Amino acid sequence: MDLWLDHAAALSRAGTPFVLATIVAREAPQSVRVGAHAFIHADGRVEGWIGGGCLRPTVVREALAALAERRPRLLRLNPAAEPDPREDVRVFALTCQGEGAVDVYLEPVLPAPVLVVLGATPVAESLARIAPEAGLDVVRVDVVSPVAGGDVVAELAGRIRAAGDAGRRHVVVATMGEADEEVLEAAVAAGGAYIGLVASRKKAESLRAHLRARGVPAEAAARVKAPAGLDLGGSEPGEIALSVVAEVVRARHAGGAAARAGLPIARPAAAGAAAAPATDPVCGMAVDPATARHTLELADGRTVYFCCPHCRAAFEREPERYLAPAG
Repeated sequence: MDLWLDHAAALSRAGTPFVLATIVAREAPQSVRVGAHAFIHADGRVEGWIGGGCLRPTVVREALAALAERRPRLLRLNPAAEPDPREDVRVFALTCQGEGAVDVYLEPVLPAPVLVVLGATPVAESLARIAPEAGLDVVRVDVVSPVAGGDVVAELAGRIRAAGDAGRRHVVVATMGEADEEVLEAAVAAGGAYIGLVASRKKAESLRAHLRARGVPAEAAARVKAPAGLDLGGSEPGEIALSVVAEVVRARHAGGAAARAGLPIARPAAAGAAAAPATDPVCGMAVDPATARHTLELADGRTVYFCCPHCRAAFEREPERYLAPAG
């Protein structure tokens, strides 16, 4: 367990998203032990053992879904399991011979969201103090000392991107009069799940006009939230900072595109193989076409993939029961 915890901590420190899969129950003759762990990475790679055969592709598929949705789930892979109405329980009728039954808990572990604060104003200082209490990692970006003779916008955009991937990066321009135009243009160029501008409505319109004059695409400019923050009615620096943090938290938990943009979720696939998993028509289990050992070629040219020989035999006995029309 110490080794697993150390490895999980190392992945978290590196900002690497992963899913911790834990076997919480089993029925013989399934050999995997209760308490066994595995790390499932965003590219589908598995570290550890959570079972093989038809178990593995289904667990990997559900783990990637849990990572994308940022919500844990319980898998019940059991031939006798009844449908479960609970939202975070997934039931699969495991029909593979000799596989028994397994319950797997999938816990997505994502790096903390980042709040990039641009500016050296009282609002920026308040943001740096308040945001960590909401679970945000604060990164302050210096907007005063770009590389001499270089492209100021490109320099600042590079510093913003270095703060973390776009899916967990939230950017707040709180310069309030100091190089506003260049800093906002850099923030839009870098992108992020949220881009907020601390400014009055009149000032915000002036800065949007600057973006248009600079050739910034209208869609990109429209993503800037200005004035930044929820309307709490306050005007003091701390109150403004609180409203901005509240808006970022709301965006993160809303489940919309802004909170989920850019999350690197890839599906495992061998070269030349279909990226999406196939589905066993008998039991509904996910099957990786690149590694499937039990297949059947139909007269119309379609290939059917099975998780085990038992499902293939059931299909061959009653193909009309499982076969969907071509197309």
